[in-house]
This record gives sequence, structure tokens and C-alpha cells, in this order.
Amino acid sequence: MEVSFRPHPVDIDGLASEGTAWEPIIHKMMIDTRARVTVVEEIVPQFLSLVPTRYQAIAGVTGDLNCPVYRLGMTIVGRDDDGVGQPIQFSADIVAVPPVANTARPHVGLLGRDFLQYVRFEYDGPRGVYRIVDEQAQRSKR
Repeated sequence: MEVSFRPHPVDIDGLASEGTAWEPIIHKMMIDTRARVTVVEEIVPQFLSLVPTRYQAIAGVTGDLNCPVYRLGMTIVGRDDDGVGQPIQFSADIVAVPPVANTARPHVGLLGRDFLQYVRFEYDGPRGVYRIVDEQAQRSKR
């Protein structure tokens, strides 16, 4: 799924006052229901000129790593119960990992359970389609 990345909302004013220019960057991400946290390749926060807030040890397919953590904002287009596209805003501390060498992948990271806990994710296996519904937006419509 396509995700638009930007600095975390709490950092946007600070970056502007420092004269740091940034533009949103759009990349594809995969949904990983087993991933505890959302992970992106380092290219995303580097493109946005962000500085890590801390480091975190993670275990993944590439082994154990001590990875930088960045505050990021993301926009994902979901679908509401009526099938209408709705932007879903998500801001969090995101773990950045180095790209896997010699691997051409169509995505730059994984949306983990830290994102999925706020949405309803439905997958129709026989049809090969999915839907993401922003539960908070659905509640405010009622």
C-alpha cells in the first residue's frame, strides 16, 4: 500500500524554524500482522532530514540490530464502511533499518501492530483484496 511520509507533527515547526526544508515522500509499505512495530528503511527519514531520537534493539530476518528510531508522520488511504477512500493519519516513533543488500523489493518497510491497533484490517483471501477502516473516523460519523 502507498504511504506518504512526513516529519512527526510535533517536529514540523522546529524544522521550519531551523530552515530545514522537506517534502513528503511516498513509498509502498507491506502490512505485517506479526511485526510489533512499524519499520522503514533508513532512506525515508534521511530524505526528510530527520535526526534519530534514540536507538532500539530489534530482531528481524537480517538478525539482531541496534537501529535508530525517528518520529514520523504517515498518511495511508483507507476505505470506510461505504468503500470511500479516507486518509488515515498515523504518527509514531518508527524504527529505521538499513536496506537489505542486493534485494529489489517493491516496499521500504512494514506497517506493524503499532499502526494496526488503530484500524480495522480486512483481507479477502479468495479475491486477493484488503480494506483498512479508520475506526475512530467511523465512530465520529455515527
